[in-house]
Amino acid sequence: MFLMSHMGAGLGHRPDREEEEAGNAKKVQQLQIHYHQ
Repeated sequence: MFLMSHMGAGLGHRPDREEEEAGNAKKVQQLQIHYHQ
């Protein structure tokens, strides 16, 4: 899933896709912080 979205971002640079990926990265970061505490 991540690989496909990454390839898509490289092919067609769409701002909405970048925002979505940034949001996913933030969610992952928050989850990691949550589990590390």
